[in-house]
Amino acid sequence: MRGEVLHYDGDQGFGFITGADGNRYTFTRESLRRETAMPNGTAVEFQPGGGQARDVFSIAAPTAAPAAAEPGIKAAPVQASVPPAAAPSPAQHFG
Repeated sequence: MRGEVLHYDGDQGFGFITGADGNRYTFTRESLRRETAMPNGTAVEFQPGGGQARDVFSIAAPTAAPAAAEPGIKAAPVQASVPPAAAPSPAQHFG
């Protein structure tokens, strides 16, 4: 079944997954196929059984939230690049 990591505490070795069926499943470090980070929002596949998730593995990168801007700091504007053929040539100065 597919699902999404709600929370995983690597120090404690357990976490929670919301399955595609809408149910919540718990999993442990031992349930992971590979020892890997499991950030919140990571898409996973697993075998459900009795409220537990077994054979858990990541199938996609987590959805990254945009970085929060610090108060008082504005992001630099993004400028579209202009192909060289379309860019205006610099003015020439004659002595």
